[in-house]
Amino acid sequence: MASVWLADSLSGHNGAKRALTAVAQSTVLTESLKKLVGRKRPFEAGTSTVCKPLKGYHSFPSGHAALAFAAAGAVGSAYSDLRALLYAGAAAVAVSRLTGGYHYPSDVFVGAAIGLEAARRANRNFGGFVRFRF
Repeated sequence: MASVWLADSLSGHNGAKRALTAVAQSTVLTESLKKLVGRKRPFEAGTSTVCKPLKGYHSFPSGHAALAFAAAGAVGSAYSDLRALLYAGAAAVAVSRLTGGYHYPSDVFVGAAIGLEAARRANRNFGGFVRFRF
């Protein structure tokens, strides 16, 4: 985030403000849903061979996917030349949550959707819109 802040100061963009807004929005929603839904993680439900020491049933939705896509959508709107790289990084985060046995595919899909919607709203508030074209 510090590098985006620095780039903003040099370029006049507001990617960091957009990203912070999107990340805050997605965090509030994902953490609220985790507490309401209380879904077991795959390794807690016995559907994965991965065994990790996490407490509580907080699988749905994926907060990591939400944060990654919120940041990618917000920063990518301010810096369109980095958009493909940012979304590739967000996708890598999402896949790592699946392969690590932390989430079901639906957890990651909904988390990514929450992040993208948070980015869209943040970009709208700062005078831009997320355009999902590469």
